[in-house]
Amino acid sequence: MSTSTILVPVVAIRSLYLFCAVRVLTGLTSASWFPGFYQLWAAWAPPNERGLLIGFAYAGAVSFVYCMIWFMFVYDEPKLNPRISMKEKTYLESTCPVIMKNSQGKIPIKSILTSLPVWAFIVVNIGIDWNLYTFLTSVPTYMREVLHFDFQQNALLSSLPYIGMWIGQLIFGWISDILLTRRILTLSVVRKLMNSIGC
Repeated sequence: MSTSTILVPVVAIRSLYLFCAVRVLTGLTSASWFPGFYQLWAAWAPPNERGLLIGFAYAGAVSFVYCMIWFMFVYDEPKLNPRISMKEKTYLESTCPVIMKNSQGKIPIKSILTSLPVWAFIVVNIGIDWNLYTFLTSVPTYMREVLHFDFQQNALLSSLPYIGMWIGQLIFGWISDILLTRRILTLSVVRKLMNSIGC
């Protein structure tokens, strides 16, 4: 994903078709990245700490270096990591839910495709992504073409919402951890609430 993202500016000036192919490749690789990412968070982040930790997880071109470090130091489960103490392993294994191992059973595709929670999740994510990418592509153009901001003003003002999103992720992640730790709300309610605020 990071390699294809880095290639975008290079191929964009050469060919529209190549640009589209690289964007499709980025989408395909990110489609496999997210489930693995959340699987690792389930194994490594105790439920009452996930909200704050997830706010630190996103990067752009630097993700290539991050990826190399990831392959050297990250393990699927705490018990496989030779670098952490027994105390930390015990803590993570006692606070993180048991991860189901891959069974040889059939994947219930029909049940998945007819599940209302699955479709709710899909609709919410489409809405969030639509909003994000519309904002990402339209605001700088609007500021340049309609408001006639120069490059520096446009860059600064266009970056403010993303700085705000980053700060919001940290703050609301911390709040969600408090709500869970103090048992003020259930995990399901916290996720729905934070997703609604994020939209």
